[in-house]
Amino acid sequence: MKPGSKPTIAISMGDPAGIGPEIIVKALADTDVAAMANWVIVGDGDIWRKTVAHSRTVVPIDIVSNVSHAASPGRFVLLDCGGNDCSPPQT
Repeated sequence: MKPGSKPTIAISMGDPAGIGPEIIVKALADTDVAAMANWVIVGDGDIWRKTVAHSRTVVPIDIVSNVSHAASPGRFVLLDCGGNDCSPPQT
């Protein structure tokens, strides 16, 4: 990693019915936490939208089906599994 660059950290939303999505929304709304890394959230986009709406929090995020499609600086990325398996392909 280059000096001054931020790590990229991926985090799973966990159980959609659990508290993981709410904790992630609240954490990323904290500017100190947000500035620590380039965050990639892995989970269900619909659950994310509902959680953000319920929390009345603004979290700038790009919801993508492939993480290589995310290129907006200053925004978080949500890899939308949409209830599907987001595992990398087996080689």
